[in-house]
Amino acid sequence: MNRMALLFPGQGSQYVGMGATWHSGFAEADRLFEEAADILGYDLKALCMAGPMTKLSRTFYTQPALLTISVIAFRRYMHEIGIIPEFSAGHSLGEYSALVSSGVLSFGDALRLVQERGRFMEEAAMTKLGSMIAIHGAELGEVEECCRLYSTVDQPAAIAYYNSPSQYVVSGHHTSVALAAGELEQRGAQITRLQVSGPFHSPLMQPAADRLAAELQKYTLNEAKWPVISNVTAQPYRDLDSIRQGLILQMTHPVRWIQTVQYMMNHGVKQGIELGPRTVLKNLVREISPNIEVLSLDRDLDRFELGQSHMDAFSLIGNCVNLLPVISEVRPDSTFMRTSIWRLSGQQGRHIKPQQQVCWERARNGSMWRTMASCGISEI
Repeated sequence: MNRMALLFPGQGSQYVGMGATWHSGFAEADRLFEEAADILGYDLKALCMAGPMTKLSRTFYTQPALLTISVIAFRRYMHEIGIIPEFSAGHSLGEYSALVSSGVLSFGDALRLVQERGRFMEEAAMTKLGSMIAIHGAELGEVEECCRLYSTVDQPAAIAYYNSPSQYVVSGHHTSVALAAGELEQRGAQITRLQVSGPFHSPLMQPAADRLAAELQKYTLNEAKWPVISNVTAQPYRDLDSIRQGLILQMTHPVRWIQTVQYMMNHGVKQGIELGPRTVLKNLVREISPNIEVLSLDRDLDRFELGQSHMDAFSLIGNCVNLLPVISEVRPDSTFMRTSIWRLSGQQGRHIKPQQQVCWERARNGSMWRTMASCGISEI
């Protein structure tokens, strides 16, 4: 099977009613919404489903909302598909969802952290000194040059997001950002002034970063079940200390999404699954690398294709040896595995070749065999 990565979106992907089509009727979603309400002190599900958008777009509320929706998407994915990824990666706030997915943070701890992160960011932005712009149609060198030209120690302007080869975001002091924007417009770039509450991922967020550093000391991090790629370095975190440091640095450093996708591509990733609202990351990855196909859980056709593509993988049972690297990477209690086992028991599973026996013995000796037994398959 192709190497696969789980991708988690960040701020800007939120909308009223987000995820309703895929978390409705999913009992785990209700449990997570209830846990979120207990931790946050307000009805997060009502805010996500009914808004108002003005409130949902406030950083203090956006961050817990997006984290919760993305974790629900991840739990749904594991329930229905259950294939373990090669990597997880998140875009800015989405990095917290990626860390929850890999088991580094519990959902409850991550929710508390991002609520405080949102508070720190809002309060750091209350000076009203900062702004952010999105830039289309400019070369990276031009954007970097304009930032250097107009940035000062007291009035910084720097790239905040390396989103794609055609889209960069600059953040910093509003005076320097405005001057850089004017210069880039004169050179033919298209500039969009972003409606955000502060100059995120810039040096002006240092007060928020300092407060986050103190907050992080309250939480226990666990070893990752699979690698999570850092926004700051665009490489997998080495250890727990590097995760703490990375989350702090992320507040004042750019999100290197181009470099993150390139890292995954260079390490054999062929498919990404976007777990969260909208299709922002799907679109960005398409611009960065045509070799990686991204399916988004928030797009109806992609959900259908996701289910079909992974069900088709088990049609390889005719050459069951191909299944060897997969068995240990699929949760045995997932709907994908249960359904696949039923299919295998119908025709091919009872007439396997000697070379395939190793595959089935591995299944028989592991937790997958217990799942097969629960489906009524006791003999092969």
